[in-house]
Amino acid sequence: MTIESLGIIGAGFIGTSLAARARDVWPQIPIVVFDEQDRHTEAVKLKISGVTVAEQPDDLASCSAIFICTPVSIIPNYVIRLATSSVTNTLLVDTGSTKQSIISRVSAAVPAFSSFVPGHPLAGSRLSGPQHAKPDLVVDRTFVLTPYGSTSQEAVTGATQLLEDLGARVVITDAASHDAILALTSHLPHMIAYALAAQLGAAGLKFGDLLQELTPMSFRSMTAFAASDPRMWTDILLDNKSKILEFCNHFRDHLLDIEEKMESGNELGLLKYIDNVGAMRKELE
Repeated sequence: MTIESLGIIGAGFIGTSLAARARDVWPQIPIVVFDEQDRHTEAVKLKISGVTVAEQPDDLASCSAIFICTPVSIIPNYVIRLATSSVTNTLLVDTGSTKQSIISRVSAAVPAFSSFVPGHPLAGSRLSGPQHAKPDLVVDRTFVLTPYGSTSQEAVTGATQLLEDLGARVVITDAASHDAILALTSHLPHMIAYALAAQLGAAGLKFGDLLQELTPMSFRSMTAFAASDPRMWTDILLDNKSKILEFCNHFRDHLLDIEEKMESGNELGLLKYIDNVGAMRKELE
């Protein structure tokens, strides 16, 4: 598809990163941004040349494509609003970390709307806000698309071309598979990071400044995502809770298995367990 103008709803970290990348790829096209927080839109205007700030989402209706980059809980509101306003052929792509509930709400409200392609860039960060935006955020990174029954092939093709033009690697799958896999590979690790970081409070009272000195990169790396945006991650954890809680139970089982081997002094069993899971991890590289 030919991109003559681009809309961004939600000028946070991801939305501003996409706008910055679009400016690099298409130096002359209009980029129109809407965000409910004035400080976000002002930051975008300072960071990216030639950006127009919209007063309401409907002002983006004439754009060739619109990225919806808000917290998961309000993405459907914007899709439904645009689908029931003057938007007809405008391509809509969201960036939410869960997909099934978004699709369910949109398809129930506007079942005939065919230009919405649910998406998710696997390129997040613990940093938030437009000030941390990275123009190369999606370059050579996976951007998942989860089209559903109402999504037209034309929309899927258009979204794929748009994202590839921005430098992303597009993977197309169904929403259920996406949500199940991300519950394990993203959402559960965030829960673990929160729980592990929460132990710093009591440990700090006990050890004081020494805790800072004796905290190696292993702990710092594992807990880095505990500093992620609270609003965004509250939405994600509640939205995908059934799958996340399922993997939580599996995780507890693994922890219990390790604890039992340690308590019983099962050196051979512990050694074999660590060796096996280490081999599994290496397969990701």
